[in-house]
Amino acid sequence: MESLRKLDYELTILRPDDIVSSQLIAIRSNIANKTVKDILMNLAYDSSLGVRYIIFCNNPDKDMVHAFEADTPKELKNLLKSTQHICSECGYPLDKDDIKIVFVKKEVQVHY
Repeated sequence: MESLRKLDYELTILRPDDIVSSQLIAIRSNIANKTVKDILMNLAYDSSLGVRYIIFCNNPDKDMVHAFEADTPKELKNLLKSTQHICSECGYPLDKDDIKIVFVKKEVQVHY
């Protein structure tokens, strides 16, 4: 039960447009990452959270890795298609096998 309280707290303190990963919430709440991911995906389905997709390039110099964000799977697909899976900043391939999914807290409208 304490883990659920921690999860609730972590989700409550998020401000609109804050980005969070399931892994971070899992660590902070001591709940399995898969369970947290399922919860966050359900919240995204209910429109309480947004989803963003982040893809990185495979630049061997870790200080020169570039990231690109997409708000929808279609936008991600268009990004990959338009760049031909190549980073526009350094020319290294984009790591399409390790796309990160992060969640974004949406602005909640309260109607009285």
